[in-house]
Amino acid sequence: MSEYKIEEKRPVLGMILKGYPRISETFISNEILLLEQLGFKIHLFSMRHPRESFTHKSVESIKAEVDYLPHEIIRFLPLFLYHNILFAFKNPALYAKALRLAFRRFTRTRKSATIKHLLQAGLIAHKLMPGKNIVHLHAHFAHSPTSVAMFTSLLAGIDFSFTGHAKDIYTSDPKQLQEKIEMAKFVVTCTGYNQNYLESVARGKKSIHAVYHGIDLNLFQLHDSGKSLEDVEKSLEDVEKSLEDVEKSLEGVEKSLEGVEKSFEVVEKSFEDVDKGLEDVDKNHENVEQGMETVVPALPETPWQLFTVARMVRKKGLPTVYKTLAILKDRGFNFRHTLVGDGDDREKILALIKDLNLAPQCRWLGTLTHEEVIEHYRKSHAFILGCEVAPNGDRDGIPNVFVESMAMGVPVVSTTVSAIPEIIINEKTGLMVAPAKPDEFADAVQRIMTDGALRDTVIKGGKKRVKELFDNKRLIEKLAGIYLEEQPLLSHSLCGSKFPDEQT
Repeated sequence: MSEYKIEEKRPVLGMILKGYPRISETFISNEILLLEQLGFKIHLFSMRHPRESFTHKSVESIKAEVDYLPHEIIRFLPLFLYHNILFAFKNPALYAKALRLAFRRFTRTRKSATIKHLLQAGLIAHKLMPGKNIVHLHAHFAHSPTSVAMFTSLLAGIDFSFTGHAKDIYTSDPKQLQEKIEMAKFVVTCTGYNQNYLESVARGKKSIHAVYHGIDLNLFQLHDSGKSLEDVEKSLEDVEKSLEDVEKSLEGVEKSLEGVEKSFEVVEKSFEDVDKGLEDVDKNHENVEQGMETVVPALPETPWQLFTVARMVRKKGLPTVYKTLAILKDRGFNFRHTLVGDGDDREKILALIKDLNLAPQCRWLGTLTHEEVIEHYRKSHAFILGCEVAPNGDRDGIPNVFVESMAMGVPVVSTTVSAIPEIIINEKTGLMVAPAKPDEFADAVQRIMTDGALRDTVIKGGKKRVKELFDNKRLIEKLAGIYLEEQPLLSHSLCGSKFPDEQT
C-alpha cells in the first residue's frame, strides 16, 4: 500500500503544467485564478521554470504554491534514483505497476522521455506530494504533463484527468493518447472540433467534456470607445467654460445694479449650459459603462492598422499573412502591420518580410504582456492570422486572440482550419478563407477594410458571439461543475461551482 494518504483536511487539486507561468498561456493562469476565486485550493507542479523574465498581471493574484520538477535526467539522476528507489522499496506493487506501464509505452515509441516522466512521477509521489492533501491530479496538455500525471496517479493511488489543447492532441501517437484517455478519470478539451477527434480516438469508451477558453469581458471594450471618453472630456471643458461665464456674470452683478436683470439672464443661460453639459457628461458616462454597444466604427482612415499576435511557428500561417500584405501593397493600399510574438521561425519570418520589401510597412515587437497587447487592439482596424495545419499535424484550436479581438470590436480575418469556424461565422462574425491562399486572404482583408456594411455586421456579430459563448466566469463555473461531479472528494473542500455574486 502507498505511504501517500489523504488527510482529513481541506482537499487540494494538484495541477501539472509544462511550464509556469508562460506568457503564451494566459488561458491557464486565468483558469487557475478563477478556480481559486471559486474556493478551490490548488498546488502546481511545473515541469520547467518560466522562460520569460516578465509575466501577466493576473499571475500575481494566484495563491497556489509551485514545485518545479528537475527536467534533466543525467544532471539530476542521483536525486531521481534516490526517491524512486525509496518509493519502490516502500511500495513495490505500486511501483511495479507504473514500471510495467512505462516499459510498454517505451517499447512503442523508444523515447527516453517516458523514463524521465516515470522518474519525475516518483519524485512527486515520494517527496513533493506527501502532506499536501492532494486528492486529484489534473494536467494541462495531453503530452508530457499528462504522462507525468498518469504515472503519479498510479504511484499515489489517486485519480487524474487532463485537458487537451491543440499540438499536444494532434502530434501525439493515437495509441498512446487512447491509453491516457482510458486511464483518466475524465478528459476536458477546449473546442468541439477537438472533442470530436478525442472521442474518435477513445472509440466511445470515454465521454470528453468541451469547455471553451473564455476571457474577462470587463477587460475588453470596443476599440473606438475612446471617442466617448473624448466627448466626456469635451463636455467637462464646456462645463468649466460655462462656470467661468457664471463667474463673469456675477461680477457684472456686483459692479452694476443697473445690469442686474441682464446679468441674471446671463447667469440663467449659463446655468442652463452647465446643466446641459452635465447631462452630456452623464450620457457619455452611461455609454462608456454600457460598453458602447451601439457604437460601430466608420471605415478606418489610412494607413490601415493591421494587427497579428502569434507565436512564430508553422501552424500560425505567418508566411500567408506577409504574402497577403505584399499583394495589398501591390494593389496600392496604405497600411501598417504590427506583429507581436516570438518563436522558432523568427529568422525565417523576418527574412520573408525583407524579401517582400515590406520593412517600411511592417514592425515586429517580440513578446509583450497581455496588458500591452490590449492597448494594441485599441489602435487596430483588423486582426489577421493565416492559420494552417503543419506537416506534423499541429494546428490551432480557437486562438484566444480571436476572442479578444472580437470583444474589442476589431474584425478578424483568418482561415477555415480546425475549430476556427466555431467562433467565425463567415461574413457574420468575421471572414474566413481556405488556408495558404494569399490572394483570397488579400481579397478578404480588402473587403473588411472597404465594405462599411459588412464591417458593421462583422463587428456587431463578433462582439455578440463572444458575449454569448466566451464569458470566462460562466465557462469556469462549467469546468468547476465537471470537477465536482467527476471527483466527489473535491466537493468536501470550501469550493463551490458559482461565483459569489451569481449564487442564489
